[in-house]
Amino acid sequence: MIRRTRGLAIGLIVAAAALTGCSSDNKASGATTAASATATGASTGATTGDTAGPEAVVTTPVGATTPAPTGAVLTIKGFAFGALTVAAGELFTITNDDTARHTVTADDGSFTVTVEPGTSSDLAIPVAGTYKIHCEIHSSMTGSIVVG
Repeated sequence: MIRRTRGLAIGLIVAAAALTGCSSDNKASGATTAASATATGASTGATTGDTAGPEAVVTTPVGATTPAPTGAVLTIKGFAFGALTVAAGELFTITNDDTARHTVTADDGSFTVTVEPGTSSDLAIPVAGTYKIHCEIHSSMTGSIVVG
């Protein structure tokens, strides 16, 4: 009986330690500064916790408010990106009208967003410029986003 109780106690200690590691109060955990960072937007524009590199803002930390998209939409249809011009920092919507998963990935690695079939995600790019983009899954898909 002592051996069984000791084993149970050790198991509970290990489980508690594992849960403690998962519940870190790291305020900066939502921000990543590496240029190769990846963010995945959830369906219908709701995103949680992941962000892209310093050139893009893909999501909002839990508890913060998300500005409403301005109405600008980057449409993915027929395995092609539509044209898009937005203001610097403007939150726009990426809509995937295809039946396949796609990414919107900056050639310079500053952002990447995965958009599941039939869903949408939001993205804001704070720095002006022309961003050449591609789909990491379908290499023939290329385009650009003009940020003014």
